[in-house]
Amino acid sequence: MLESWGDEQPVKGFYSIRQPAVRPLANSRQAEDILLWLAATAGKNMPFSDYRAYLKKEWKRVYDVLGTNVSYDVFYQGFLRRGHIGKLVGEPVSPLKDIKPHLKSKKQN
Repeated sequence: MLESWGDEQPVKGFYSIRQPAVRPLANSRQAEDILLWLAATAGKNMPFSDYRAYLKKEWKRVYDVLGTNVSYDVFYQGFLRRGHIGKLVGEPVSPLKDIKPHLKSKKQN
């Protein structure tokens, strides 16, 4: 997670972006880049060089919906700097359900 890109919507109307906190520590790729690579090697036309490029293109849709007064590049750079966009006025996240009934207990002999 410290080396990868991503985005989340924890509650309706509030979006955040995850940016790498450190440079890659090993010669590895994040899972999303591997999935894009697999699709490309399977002959699927992939218009993205990596997952970061995919995220930037997807955020263009949010920009278009918001209809802001600034250019997309200014919007995107501001989003990266702040790390989030939106207001916390959406629906709260539902609480986690009790999972105990779904866990199998191991009987000790």
